[in-house]
Amino acid sequence: MGNVPSQIPHIINTSAGEADAAIDHALTDAKCTSCSFRAPKNGTSADCDMYLSSIQEQAAAAAANVVHWTTDPDMLKAYARALGDDDVPLAFLALQGPHKIEWSPPISSLQHFATCLRWRAAVNAAQTEREQRRARKGARQAGVELDDWHTRPQIAELRTIVQSELTALGLGTAEFEVVDPGSKVRGQPDPAMAHMKVQLVSMQAVKEGRGTVFFTFDPVAIKSYLQWPSNVDRDAPMVLCFRGDDYYHFPNMKASEGLGNLRRIMAPGYEPPTTCIACSRSIVSEGADGAVCDACGSLICKTCLFAKLEEAAQAQKAGMAGAAPFLVEARCPKEGCDQVLMKAAGLPDPNNPDAPSGCSYCGGPGEPSLKQCSKCHVAKYCCKECQADHWPVHKTVCKLLKRAPGEVGITTISSSAT
Repeated sequence: MGNVPSQIPHIINTSAGEADAAIDHALTDAKCTSCSFRAPKNGTSADCDMYLSSIQEQAAAAAANVVHWTTDPDMLKAYARALGDDDVPLAFLALQGPHKIEWSPPISSLQHFATCLRWRAAVNAAQTEREQRRARKGARQAGVELDDWHTRPQIAELRTIVQSELTALGLGTAEFEVVDPGSKVRGQPDPAMAHMKVQLVSMQAVKEGRGTVFFTFDPVAIKSYLQWPSNVDRDAPMVLCFRGDDYYHFPNMKASEGLGNLRRIMAPGYEPPTTCIACSRSIVSEGADGAVCDACGSLICKTCLFAKLEEAAQAQKAGMAGAAPFLVEARCPKEGCDQVLMKAAGLPDPNNPDAPSGCSYCGGPGEPSLKQCSKCHVAKYCCKECQADHWPVHKTVCKLLKRAPGEVGITTISSSAT
C-alpha cells in the first residue's frame, strides 16, 4: 500500500505519518509538549468553529511549553474563518499560550519547516531572560528568522531615509517582503518559495523600468536571492534594491554609512567602477571577483583584497605571545576612507617550528595540558582565568571560526610570508 498523503498541503514526497513524526520530534527538541488536534468526526463547520474555540482556551491556560497544533484542513479553515477571511491560505497552525505559529503553503522542505518550528516553539517557551537569549541564539545559528527585523528601530529610520533619498532623485519607491505586510498569517516561508517571490519582484522591476526602485530589508528575501547560507549572521541591516534589470545589494546599511553610496549609485549618469583602486586592473577583463566599499564606492579586486588581509595578518602576528587565532581586517585603500571590507580569522602556521604553541592568552604551557575553547575548538588555554581574561578579545574571532567553511575567509599565515 502506498503512503497516505500528508494533511499538510503541497508538502513534497512526505506521508502524513512522516510529517506528524517530524512535528513531534521538533517540539520534543524544543522541550515542549506536543498536543495535536483534529476536527470532530463528521463535524460541521459550526462544530469545527466551536472546537477551535475550546482549543484556543486550553492553549491560553496551558503552560508555556505546551503546543496545540493541527494540519487538519477543516480546522485550518475554521481558523481562517476566525480571522474573518475564508481565503487565508494555511498549511499548519500551532497555539502556544498567547503565541501562534502559522505556516502558509506550499511547504517544499519538511526539514526546513521542522527546524523553524523547533526554534519558534523554544523561543515562545522560554521563561527566563537567559533561556530567551539561548533560544534566540540557537535560532540565529540555525538560520531561523524570528521577524525581529520588523521591530528594529533602525529599520524604521532607514526606511524613511531610503525613501526620501530616492524620492529626491525623482525615483518611485516600492518596498516588498517575502510575506506580504498585510497578511494575517506571518510564518517564515520556505527558502525556495522566498526565492520565487523575489524573482517575481525582479521581473516586475524590469517591467516598470528604471523610474521605480523596489527595495527590501527582509533578511529572508535577501539571503534567498543572493543564495547565502542560511546561518550567515549579519548584525547591521541590509537592503536589496531592484531598478530596471539591475540589482544592488548594500550589506551594511547605517544612517551614517552606505546611504551616501545609495545616493551616488542611484543618481542619473552613474557608472559603476570597473577597475581596482589598488592595482588599476580591469575587474571585468580579468574576470576576478571584487568588493565595493560601502562608504566611498571604490572597487578592489579579490587579489588585492586578500593581499590586504595578508598584510594585516603579518602586522597582527608580530608580538603574539600565544598560538591564538586573531582577527584580520582588510580596509579600503582609498585615502581617507579606511572602511573595513572583509574580516577573517588569522591562524598561526602549524608547520613553523618557531611559531608560538602555548596558551592563547599568556603563552604558557598547560598543566597538565592545554584545554580547547568549547565554541571554536581552535584557541587553547592553560586555565579558566586565562580563558575568561582573553574572551573580550577572542569572542569576535571565535564567532568567525564557528561558521562553516566557505562562509568566511580563514587565512593561515605562512611562515615564509615575511
